[in-house]
Amino acid sequence: MGRSLVFQTVVGAAVGAEVADGGLSLGPVSVVVEGGAPEMLQRLAQTYVGPGTVFPPFPDPPPGFITHVTPTRVAGLGPWADA
Repeated sequence: MGRSLVFQTVVGAAVGAEVADGGLSLGPVSVVVEGGAPEMLQRLAQTYVGPGTVFPPFPDPPPGFITHVTPTRVAGLGPWADA
């Protein structure tokens, strides 16, 4: 049986106050793969930080993990649900 990933959105109605404004639930969605994280971060840095960026900013970073997310079910409450 898979697990769901749930996002809860919170909107501050006043200073220090938080009001739940809806949520999003994604059905069994992810596969974790070992390795390849530094290469992916380097590629993403070119787009989100700028061309020529070196990231991670240190030599020989550990291989890390990559999580591939593929929603199989989307449900929830909120203004986005009517779109």
